[in-house]
Amino acid sequence: SGQRGYLPLPTHHVLPKLTKEQIETITVNEKLSFGKPKRAELLAFPDLDDDVRAYLDLVEEAGGSTLKKYEKMIEANIDGKIYGAFMFNSAHTGRASSKLVQLQNLKRPIYEDDEAEALMDRVVAGEVIENPANTLAYLVRPTIYREQGMTVMDYSAVEYVVLCWLAGNQEAMDDYAHGVDAYRKLAVKIFHLNSEEDVTKDQRQAAKIVILACGFAGGKGAVKSMGVQYGVKFSDAEAQALVEGYRQAHPQEAKLWNDLKLAIMKAVREPGTEHKVSHVTYESDGKSLWCQLPSGRFLRYMLPKFEYVVPPGWNKEIPAVTFQDNKKISSDREEELPRGVLSHIVAVENVCQAVANDLLRDAHAVCEQEGLKVFMAVHDELVVEGNHVDLMKEIMETVPEWAEGMPLLADGGFKWMYGK
Repeated sequence: SGQRGYLPLPTHHVLPKLTKEQIETITVNEKLSFGKPKRAELLAFPDLDDDVRAYLDLVEEAGGSTLKKYEKMIEANIDGKIYGAFMFNSAHTGRASSKLVQLQNLKRPIYEDDEAEALMDRVVAGEVIENPANTLAYLVRPTIYREQGMTVMDYSAVEYVVLCWLAGNQEAMDDYAHGVDAYRKLAVKIFHLNSEEDVTKDQRQAAKIVILACGFAGGKGAVKSMGVQYGVKFSDAEAQALVEGYRQAHPQEAKLWNDLKLAIMKAVREPGTEHKVSHVTYESDGKSLWCQLPSGRFLRYMLPKFEYVVPPGWNKEIPAVTFQDNKKISSDREEELPRGVLSHIVAVENVCQAVANDLLRDAHAVCEQEGLKVFMAVHDELVVEGNHVDLMKEIMETVPEWAEGMPLLADGGFKWMYGK
């Protein structure tokens, strides 16, 4: 594709075309940074010079890790198949993780089968294609195929509806079940509009960003960061106003965050006592803090401790529960092991992701019982061999007994090549 020939241009070619505000955006510790997060922030500027935008696109293409997946596939395959590509219960919340070839972060958009096959033929024939790096990145998905085809099915907005269920937000769950546009409905509230018909495209986009950023107790920083991912730049005042609008419109979720925080603190300070919040129960035995999920499964936080910490960007101490962070084990000496803060933000995200994973596990088990061969489980999605669209939809929309009252919607279809 010739992409290996793309190298970042000297920054003096770029700097004259950046405004003072844009230069400040990519300045870190008095040095310029063109790393991925900073590139995203620059690209969010609507007045960014066209040459600078093209430069950033070239850097993005040349440095992408997606193309390396082809090399990994070649190295790992045995007679056209990759074995052991998923590790069960790998993440703290119970999700599986990808091994050998990272399949959890494949790029979009997704090609239809015929379009993907035609593009593959052109690549193999050595023809010139537009945007080769991006095109090849989008073709990673359809390299996965079955001769008998496959059914790809995933839950719709599952972590959102899990959060609503845990918070007891019946109105939001009813809206979800009946296909109401949650983004438009929130936009009416936070922008003080008369009806959903008055919602503009930009207002709906802002509401979507707010729901994704604030559902797990995120603040203005989370809104600004999420905005960058969608090419939208918010000021501090705009982001804070959006946060306040979300929390006023979703008091049940805000109460859930606070109740989780108090339950965790009480459980750690009073070992041996149970503290229930909604469908979740916390208890500490002194060595571990256990979080019992609605399914009966447990999350474990090792060596919990109640102490005062100074959060990043703060200038005062606040009470918090900390725990041994097993993600980065740096020493055999217990006192030197890194510790994380089990804030209400971490707690609600962990619980929602874990409950969503339990729903997927239950559906996976039912698929096996029905004789369906599941060969991929990516995030909130199951992929089985053959055409079983109706049965898969029925299985995934059937609510387990432990999740009574939670509406579930699944969407998908039949394909010869992987995609959705």
